[in-house]
Amino acid sequence: MFAACWAIPAGVRLPILGSRSLSAPRGTPSSGCCPLMPLTSSPWTVVAPALVVALVCLAAPVTLLRRPDPHGHAEPRRLTRHVAAGSFALGSAVLAGAAAYWLHSDARTGYFGPLLGLAHLLVALVVWRLLASAHEARHALRTVHRQLEAEQAARREGDAESARRLAELERRAQDERAELEVIYSTAPVGLCVLDRELRWRRINRHLADINGLPAEVHIGRSVRELLPSVADQAEKILRRVIETGEPMQNVPIQGETPAGPGRARQWVEHFTPLRDTAGEVVGVNVVCQEITDQANTEVALREADRRKDEFLAMLAHELRNPLAPMRNGLEILQRVPGDSPIAARTRDMMGRQITHMVRLIDDLLDVSRIRQGKLSLQRRPVPVREVIDAALEASQPLMDGAQHRLTVSLPDEPLVVDADPTRLAQVLSNLLNNAAKYTPDGGQIHLSADAQGDEVRVRIADNGVGIPPGMLPHVFDLFTQVGHHAQRAQGGLGIGLSLARRLVTLHGGCLRAESAGPDQGSTFTITLPRLTDAARAAG
Repeated sequence: MFAACWAIPAGVRLPILGSRSLSAPRGTPSSGCCPLMPLTSSPWTVVAPALVVALVCLAAPVTLLRRPDPHGHAEPRRLTRHVAAGSFALGSAVLAGAAAYWLHSDARTGYFGPLLGLAHLLVALVVWRLLASAHEARHALRTVHRQLEAEQAARREGDAESARRLAELERRAQDERAELEVIYSTAPVGLCVLDRELRWRRINRHLADINGLPAEVHIGRSVRELLPSVADQAEKILRRVIETGEPMQNVPIQGETPAGPGRARQWVEHFTPLRDTAGEVVGVNVVCQEITDQANTEVALREADRRKDEFLAMLAHELRNPLAPMRNGLEILQRVPGDSPIAARTRDMMGRQITHMVRLIDDLLDVSRIRQGKLSLQRRPVPVREVIDAALEASQPLMDGAQHRLTVSLPDEPLVVDADPTRLAQVLSNLLNNAAKYTPDGGQIHLSADAQGDEVRVRIADNGVGIPPGMLPHVFDLFTQVGHHAQRAQGGLGIGLSLARRLVTLHGGCLRAESAGPDQGSTFTITLPRLTDAARAAG
């Protein structure tokens, strides 16, 4: 580049710009030697490269000044302006030197000498400016370096803080995921997620226990594979939710699971569509709550309500029955002399009806006292024969009225129990009355007692209507009567057997019922602790 602009005054050789003297005419070879070109070279061989260099140097400032600084530092920007100015001056010098070389002649030496001097001056200024710019650039670079180091330190500190915050966020996210996992797995309701093919993707422990299978067994298996008894109901609902994208709430499902084969169970389930980020339904969230016990309780309550209604109807009937003959008896007594046989029979009838009403009311009061824990027993050592005699005396009128044949079998050895004789006689009387009521007229009733080790067993058997197998577990329930044998029954509220069992339990014994079925008769057995001679002596 400098070869194109290095010039000297007229008459001095140009060892760089050319190979001839400025004083020599154009085309006359000079005696000087040029290391760049032959003496006979055309001026264009020097001027053309010089023009290219000049154009580059003149265009460079435009490029440098238009190029933005990505970091926005002031010092590098100022250095760029210095370099652009130097490049412009250098391009101008090169252009001037090329023009001088092209136009110089003997005739024009005086005109272009100053021009070449100007080129020398511009080159000197460029060199001086570049040296000054270099010094300023070193200072600017040091400043920029310090700024960059400070920025890098701040960035490293910021990166460390960001990393710390990111780690804290990740830790919190992990803790929240763990909490959600614990809540999901320990929820008191069944939870699961099914895909579009109705295969389990996730299931919590409660629902796995309901199904009676480990949670891991469910994953990847379909509802029909594991729960065929509920598949027909569940699949219709699940496919509807997947197809419509609409949730379904409080859906009743019934069936059985491996957790309880053969046992009907009931659930209330909620189905919610599971969507991906695009809003497409990819599965179903299911919430399952078992209501088997609740449903059974509702059935039991409805049954209890039904029995209550029946009891109230029977109570009204049982209380009204004695009142009609008693009112008739009062009218008879008002019309006949008091010492007549009709008056005596009427008084006896009224006494029996009053006794019957008192017995009904006493039974009701006894049931209420037992349920409230307010019934107390007056216990003492009492022979079983004494209790049986009292019960037979109380039940004899009913036996005679139905023309039943009653037989009694007692051992010769004394059987003694620690009991309240009145309450135990009440138990036996209730069982005898029950046998008389549910045995056709002229039936057979047998009462027996014996010792079985440390226990006393009393049995009352009849050949009456019997007990259906389905009724045996409920025969001692309150207000329960076996079948509908109103034509054979002699009244009652359905509390006699329940009261008898509760009284036997208070004595530390048990009462059970046996029957081969309808019309096969029934047997009631009382078992009580036996009071031995040694126990009586110690007492």
